Amino acid sequence: MKPKKIKSFLFFSLIIINFFIIIFSSPNNNYIKETKLFSKIDNKTVVLNKSKEEYLNNLSDNIEYNYNKKNELTLLHHNLKKYELNNINSVIWTVSHADINYAVKGIKRAIDFFKNLSLYKDEYRIILYILDEVPYYLENKGINFNLYYGFVDREDLRLFMPTYKTFLKNNYGIMNVKLNYEFYISYFTHEVSHILTENILKSIDKEIRTAHHEYIAYIVQMETMDEALLKNILRNFISEKWSVFESSRNITYEYYLINSDGFAVKSYLFYKSYDGNNFFSKIFELDNEIFMASHK
Repeated sequence: MKPKKIKSFLFFSLIIINFFIIIFSSPNNNYIKETKLFSKIDNKTVVLNKSKEEYLNNLSDNIEYNYNKKNELTLLHHNLKKYELNNINSVIWTVSHADINYAVKGIKRAIDFFKNLSLYKDEYRIILYILDEVPYYLENKGINFNLYYGFVDREDLRLFMPTYKTFLKNNYGIMNVKLNYEFYISYFTHEVSHILTENILKSIDKEIRTAHHEYIAYIVQMETMDEALLKNILRNFISEKWSVFESSRNITYEYYLINSDGFAVKSYLFYKSYDGNNFFSKIFELDNEIFMASHK
C-alpha cells in the first residue's frame, strides 16, 4: 500500500473503532430503552409503560417504604405503652396515659352506633396509636397532624391519632368551633367508624367511594357527639346560609376536598332526611323499614 492509502485506511479505521467504543462503553443507566415491563403485584400482572430506570426507582421506593414502615412500627412498639381494652377487641399504643380515656369513649361511641344496627362484630379489631407526630413513613406520603385530626392507614387499618396536646394546636374543628376534649373524643369516633365500615363492607364483599366513606364517618361522629358541641356546629352552619344535600348525587369527593366542613354538616342533615336514611341503609344493605324504625 502507498503511504497515502495507508493513512486514509488508518484514519477510517480509527473512526469506526471509536464509534464502537462509544456504543459499547456507554454506562447502562444512560442507555435504557423504553420498554414494557411486567411485575407481579397482588397476584395481578401489571404492565408498566416506563423505562427500566423509572421502574427500578419505583420498585426501590416501594421496598424502602415497606422496610421503613416495618422498622418504624417495631420501634414504636418498643417505645410506647400498650393497653388492651376489656370487652373490646382493641389495642392502644400511646405516649400518654392521659389520652386513653378520651380514646376509649370515642371507640365505644362508634361501636355502639354500629351495634344498634346489628352491624358490629367482636372480631373487628381496632389498632390505635396516639402520638405527638405521625411516623416518618406516613409523613413522607404527606400525612401529618397539621392536616389531619386522625388518619387510618388503609393498607392494614391501623389508626393514628394525635395526643390531646397536639390536637389542640389546630385550634378549630368543624365549622370553626373551638376544639376541646369533646371534639377530640368525636374524632376518635370518626376514624374508628372508617375501620368498622371497612370491616362491615368486607364482610358483604362490597366497596364504596371515598366520599361515601366520609359521609358515614361524619354521620357517626355528629350523631354521637356531645349535644352542646353539635348545637354550636349547626348554629355556625346556619349562619353561613349554605344549602343542604338534596340527593346522594351531591355527596362527592370533589365537594369534600373543597369544603370539608360543609360536607360534614350536610352529610349529617341529609342523613336525618328520609332519602338520606334510605341511602345510608342501602350502603350497608339493610332493610330500610327496620332501619327507619330503629331511628324513630
